Amino acid sequence: MTVELLIERVMAVGLLVIGLSHWLRAQMWADLFAEWRQNRFLPFYLGWLYLTLGTVIALGHNVWAWDLVVAVTLLGWAWTLKGILYLLWPGLLARVVERNLKDGENHARKFALVGAFMAVIGALLTWRVFVK
Repeated sequence: MTVELLIERVMAVGLLVIGLSHWLRAQMWADLFAEWRQNRFLPFYLGWLYLTLGTVIALGHNVWAWDLVVAVTLLGWAWTLKGILYLLWPGLLARVVERNLKDGENHARKFALVGAFMAVIGALLTWRVFVK
């Protein structure tokens, strides 16, 4: 198994399961982020996580092809950028969270919508990398 295929499989399962969790437990995710906003160090925790995972994915799966697996590469680079932004501009995360929390119940709906999208991409990617 190649490194690219391993990363694709990990991302496929991860997107599917995390997407389903966001979709089916949207209110819990919204509550979690509402609680997390109290932690002033959260941008550093998330920044480190996104930068580390994103860099591993982007460098281990730098595949630019007209295929569904390009979503893995795009996500890797997006997470790398997100990690850099959170680490260098930690106030950015607070602004995003506050803006979303102002929406109230809409905050949970956003988690559900994003989760459904992630689950669909994860399911398609799972089919692509395990079955096809």
